[in-house]
Amino acid sequence: MRYFVVLLALFFSVPLMALDAVILSGKNRIKTNGAAQDNFVLIERQKISLKNLDILKTRAKGYIFMEHQGLKVLIHPFSQVQVIDASRAVYDLFDGEIWVENPGSVTNLIRAGGHQLSSVEGMMRIRYHRGDRPEDDRVTVTTLEGVGRALVAGQGFNLANYQILKKEKEQKPVLRRISIEDMQGYIFSYENYRRKISGWQHSELQRDKFLFRMGGNLEYMSQGEKTYIMAAAKPQFKYKSWRWGLILPISVDKDNSQGYKPEQWGNYSEWNFESFGDSLSDLALKLDFVTYGDKDSPPLYVNAGNISKVGVGNNLIMNSFKPNLNYPQRRQLTVESGYLADSWGIDAFMADFSSLEIWGTRGYYKPLVDHYLFKKLEIGASLVADIDPRGDNLSSGEGTVFFLGLDLNMPLYNFSELMTFNFRSEYTMALYSESEGLKSAKGFGYSYGLKGEILDIFDYSFGGIVLKDRFPDSYFDSRYLVSRRDKFTYLSGERSANDYGIYGSLAFDLDNLFKIDFSYREVLDTRLVEDRPNNKFSFSFYLYPSFMDYVYMVITYDRLAINSFDEFWENFFTSEFNSIEASLRLPFKLKYLEFQLNFRRSVVIDQETQSVKNENAYESQVKFLF
Repeated sequence: MRYFVVLLALFFSVPLMALDAVILSGKNRIKTNGAAQDNFVLIERQKISLKNLDILKTRAKGYIFMEHQGLKVLIHPFSQVQVIDASRAVYDLFDGEIWVENPGSVTNLIRAGGHQLSSVEGMMRIRYHRGDRPEDDRVTVTTLEGVGRALVAGQGFNLANYQILKKEKEQKPVLRRISIEDMQGYIFSYENYRRKISGWQHSELQRDKFLFRMGGNLEYMSQGEKTYIMAAAKPQFKYKSWRWGLILPISVDKDNSQGYKPEQWGNYSEWNFESFGDSLSDLALKLDFVTYGDKDSPPLYVNAGNISKVGVGNNLIMNSFKPNLNYPQRRQLTVESGYLADSWGIDAFMADFSSLEIWGTRGYYKPLVDHYLFKKLEIGASLVADIDPRGDNLSSGEGTVFFLGLDLNMPLYNFSELMTFNFRSEYTMALYSESEGLKSAKGFGYSYGLKGEILDIFDYSFGGIVLKDRFPDSYFDSRYLVSRRDKFTYLSGERSANDYGIYGSLAFDLDNLFKIDFSYREVLDTRLVEDRPNNKFSFSFYLYPSFMDYVYMVITYDRLAINSFDEFWENFFTSEFNSIEASLRLPFKLKYLEFQLNFRRSVVIDQETQSVKNENAYESQVKFLF
């Protein structure tokens, strides 16, 4: 028992000394103490805190910059470095290339293939290639400026300028211009790095400095029995971490010869400013988006606009909920916000800021954030509400529904790059109000499963669903806004017996090239909800810009109510239960111009017949950057 206590104490005695690092570009992996894994995508300038035994990997076009008491370390693409001692700037270079710049006041140590290297003052470049056999290892050290030291098998060497690989002398001016000093403040030396990164990355880095962008789009869309052509100016502004954009649209019926008159516009109602309240509503519609910060970057973020999807928890309450099914024919303001700290955080959303009907929040706590094995252990609590679940705009308060949820995400095995395992589960129950007061909906829902990675390129998740008394699964799904009345009737009714379901997803992510993602979810019951099978399928394809400079493509497809495999393919494009979005940025290599094509298949409820139908929108988009 005594030895167990000692081991337990050592187990939890994780060093708290840390150093800051910055992801400059590329898709890099930070493997924290062999456990937590985070991917950083192109051009994310995120600060991270590194501790002892953390492993850093850079991918294609990836750079990581570290600074410790004036000592600057730049990790180049396709490199792997382990932090041995964060407090003393001791690193182990497993493979790749790093540059070290020392002001002369810091003692540092770099290990590479049995060599111990330290920079005394100036800049030193270390390249290490690990061979299949120890005798095939290659270590190349170049002092670009100043003096360094090397210790090999107990024998020390002073490395003065150009002592090793003197042929580098002719390249010194070029290398010196691309100094680590240029990386301070997360800013590249753009002109010198133009040859090292793709044209698209260089362009994106430059564009990020623009304070004003002027864009516009031309759309061809169906709406009801008519077809409209919409032109819109879309100016965008930036100030520090704030970004906001406006949309100033004019919609004209293509068959209306009087379309040039404002009163004949299809969206004239948002330009008439009839009353004070109507004016506020019309002005709100001109707001395309407002953002502050990033959802994955603490501490605060705000995202408002025509957001396509909202999620809370582990998909048992909300699964790909779409706050606006009829975009771009109908625009609305959805707001997401949150505060993220190291060990806790809270997220919230409002689906439609004009109606304030559907909203939700989730808070989480990470009790062992400083422990290298259970850093990502997370306990969360959720609340999602709809104050008008019948969709009849009644304000009496009757019929309000609340979903309460508890979720758990726990790492099980994250030591091997071949495969990782993380356990996740969620429990949910519901309350609703009627004339008699607040009631508890019958039954509850519970989901459980695993999530992780395979071979560093596959992301997977799978698990089971238990629905006590046939509790509804994923109540807020992608078509909730057209089925909310039927769902509330089912939730507040009498139910018996239990249902069981399954879910799974698989994503193939080839770094900086493309990503393919499939997911499927089904409740294995014998009944039909809304006269359709209770299943959901989604597919997405992303073509990253690094595959071909400037080209970017996204295709997403969502489908519910699949009766059979044959029926799925037969109605792949025509089913009323599908939703399709496609976006293609065209490869025009112009510094201040961007051209993009979009297609959206949306869903709308006919107010006269209450029937559901699909509407299409085709959009060409041009952006001018200043």
